[in-house]
Amino acid sequence: MNRTRAVLTIFAIAWGTFTIAIMLAVGEGLRLTFGQVINHLGTAALVISGKQTTKSHHGQSSGIQIMLTQHDLDRLKKILLGRAEITGSVLSDRAITYGAKMTRGMPVTAVAPEYADFHAIKTLPSGRFIDGADDELRRQVIVLGDRTYHKLFKPHENAVGKTVYVAGKPFIVIGVQRQSLQLIMTSQYPDEFTNWVPYQTYQALTNDYNYSNFFVAPKDLSQVSQLQNEIRHFITKDRQLGPDDLGILDFINIQQEKQKIMLFFYGIEMVLGIIGALTLVVAGVGALNVMYISVRSATREIGVRMALGATTFDILLYYICEALLTAAIGGTLGAFLAKGTVMLINLVPMDSELLQYLGRPRPILSIQLIFIVIITLGAISLTAGAFPARKAASIDPVEALRYE
Repeated sequence: MNRTRAVLTIFAIAWGTFTIAIMLAVGEGLRLTFGQVINHLGTAALVISGKQTTKSHHGQSSGIQIMLTQHDLDRLKKILLGRAEITGSVLSDRAITYGAKMTRGMPVTAVAPEYADFHAIKTLPSGRFIDGADDELRRQVIVLGDRTYHKLFKPHENAVGKTVYVAGKPFIVIGVQRQSLQLIMTSQYPDEFTNWVPYQTYQALTNDYNYSNFFVAPKDLSQVSQLQNEIRHFITKDRQLGPDDLGILDFINIQQEKQKIMLFFYGIEMVLGIIGALTLVVAGVGALNVMYISVRSATREIGVRMALGATTFDILLYYICEALLTAAIGGTLGAFLAKGTVMLINLVPMDSELLQYLGRPRPILSIQLIFIVIITLGAISLTAGAFPARKAASIDPVEALRYE
């Protein structure tokens, strides 16, 4: 093969291998990184909040506000026993002060200890979340959200053990939320803006026995829709509301939201794969054209070799080996370029706030993928060389010698 044509073929194969490998590596890295975030969103699969009646029923008018109560929570725990866990939270807009600093728009949420597992709340190593003793003894303790901590305290200052004031009442800080990304909103405020106190402490201070939300964690995720219907039926029957009034409760199906997010990232990976595949096709066509021209231009040479005793098999074997060698060199070069690029990307400093939440998305280079790309391009090159070589080897040597 002409040296220039050989270089062009190798370059086409290397470029195709490099491009599709990088694109799919980036897509796979994004999908897996966000997948890990989604898998650590906690055990809650259903969030419930009260709305209002939309229809009149048995003398009760529409527009009645539905409040979730302790009675509802206790009854639902019995109804769902063995099939799901349930807990509640109360959202309250109360200012938090520390010294001369005060928070705004960072609410206090009253929760039971199990809320941390339901909602995947993690604290910094120096502190902890609310436990059973805090709740039972009605201790005035608080876990600060990440944004509240940065609002009230200096960077790297240890807030644990310090006293803050919630609506004028002293609370001891027992923990600070670890930064995390909340891909699915389950309340009016993101977790990082929220602060948590024991539920029974909140009750004792406010005499408020209603809940803003219930959180349900089913044992079997396939039963989420069934549990949703059961809970609506219970609330409807208990309050003697219309059985077909679907507006009395608002449900957030976290499991469905997770699936939507994962489908989105699968879609990104697929689009990148399609773009890479199109690049691969273009590279393959380039390799095909170069190989075809190479064989066609060597028709006289093939005639000479056949006149000297070379068989059709010898001619085919020569060009097959040439195509495979070219594919191997180009594919290996492209793989090394892709590997080097991935390593360089991973060395680039990325300090954005989003990446602090996510954990850094890293391109993931699949060896299996590289082999598939190399084999595909090798097959294209092999086809491109074999067909014209077979045609050239099948003509009469005298005719081949006359070929220009």
